[in-house]
Amino acid sequence: MSRPLHRDPLLDPAQLDRAARDRLTDELYVVQQAVFAEVSKDEFRRYVVDSPAVRTRIAVYRDDTGRAVGFAAFHVFAVPQGGRTVDVMRAEVGLLPAYRGRSAASGLLVREALAAIWRHPTRTRVFVASPVHPASYLAFSRIAAAYPRPDRPTPAALQALMDSLDGPLGLDRPERAGVHVRKVGWITRQSPAEAAMWAAHPSPLVRYYLDENPHYTEGHGLRILMQVSLLRVLQGCARLAAQAWRRRWRARPAPAPATAPTGAAA
Repeated sequence: MSRPLHRDPLLDPAQLDRAARDRLTDELYVVQQAVFAEVSKDEFRRYVVDSPAVRTRIAVYRDDTGRAVGFAAFHVFAVPQGGRTVDVMRAEVGLLPAYRGRSAASGLLVREALAAIWRHPTRTRVFVASPVHPASYLAFSRIAAAYPRPDRPTPAALQALMDSLDGPLGLDRPERAGVHVRKVGWITRQSPAEAAMWAAHPSPLVRYYLDENPHYTEGHGLRILMQVSLLRVLQGCARLAAQAWRRRWRARPAPAPATAPTGAAA
C-alpha cells in the first residue's frame, strides 16, 4: 500500500532570503543524497535552488511526520534562438523509493506548463531533460511524445533545435558516448537486484534507453525533448489519468471468496 505523501505550498526561491534558501538546500540535499550520488551540495544548490532560470518553482513532499521525502523543481529558461525566444523548461525530481510510482510531480509539471502557455501563448515551448535512469525515460515517454524514441525518427527541425540548445543549457556529450547522451553527473542509487531488473526489462522504450545510454550508471543522461502546447498538455493529462486509474484498479482489494449458505451443500 502506498505511503501517505503531502506537498508543501510551492516555493519561489527568488522570494526567499539567504537563510531560507540555506535551510531549503540543506533539507533537500538530504533527500538528493539518498536518491542520487556524486553531486556536491554547492552543485546541487546551483542546479536546483539558485538556478539562473527566469522562473523556478520548487515543491517539497513530506511524510506524515513532516520529514522531507522528495522534491520537484521546475525551471523556465528564455533562450534566444534566431531572432525569437524559446521557452525551455527543465525539471529535477527526487523521491525516496517508498514514495515512487505515483507520478507525484506530474501536477507541478502540468501547472507550470500551463502557466508558461498563459504568459507567452505565441512562443515556442519545449521541455528538455536528460534522464539518468531508464525509469525516468520510460515515464516521460509514456505521457508525451519524447524524442528521440525507438518507434519513430526525430523530426529534423526538432533535432536541430535540440542540438542548438546544448550550449545555452550547458549540456556536453561524454567522450565516445552515443549521439543523444549528455553529461549530468547525478547517479541514481539502485541495488544490484534493481539494476538487473532494468537490464532485463521487456519494454521497447527501456531497451532503447539502454542501447543508447549503456553507461547511465556513470551519471550520463539521454537527452530528450518534448514540445509543449495546450493540446499536448491536455493529452498528457489524459494519459496520466489513465495510468492513475490502472494503478487504482490493480491495487483494489481482492473480492472475498463466495461462501455457501448455512446448511447448503459445499
